[in-house]
Amino acid sequence: MADQGIDDSGLSWIVSITSAAETYQLGEAFGRVAEKNSLLLLFGSLGAGKTTLTSGIAHGLGAGESVPSPSYVYAFVYDKGRLPLWHFDFYRLYQELPEDVTPNLANWPSSRHAWRELEPELLDSVGWYEALEDDAVVVAEWPQGVVNDLSDALVVVMQSSMTDDVEKRILQIFAVGTKSQFLLANWRKQWQSL
Repeated sequence: MADQGIDDSGLSWIVSITSAAETYQLGEAFGRVAEKNSLLLLFGSLGAGKTTLTSGIAHGLGAGESVPSPSYVYAFVYDKGRLPLWHFDFYRLYQELPEDVTPNLANWPSSRHAWRELEPELLDSVGWYEALEDDAVVVAEWPQGVVNDLSDALVVVMQSSMTDDVEKRILQIFAVGTKSQFLLANWRKQWQSL
């Protein structure tokens, strides 16, 4: 693992990891410091480790459960830990969005307003608004259609590459909002203590 530090503004952190186990541990570190109404938006290609990170979060919260991807049901709720965990996967909805909403990850967060939002009725039907009001930890994979009106969130951009037969993942984590800046700093401290 390589921690490239938080930028001077306290708004972003870059982490380089080389295994699924480290991805899980990074999630576990977040689960240990997560607070009520914590929101993580996970961007990354298929297989980038979004669900593995979420499994670690569940373990860090004390849910102690294996976390499958909720792609076909949109959401799972885990309530055995110290805080409830809502895990959303909007992949199937994302596939139905026009091609022009593909995120420009290099320009986050300034590019977020270019994406077409999902219909409120659809989000309501999968429990999105309930989750945001549940004093829970909310994790969303493929969140392109839900981000436009969010004022406080941690945005995690996961990129994978192969170097010398070693899989390497770079996670860029951005804090949007005051609470998320505090949470980002605590997450990093917890990660460094492992």
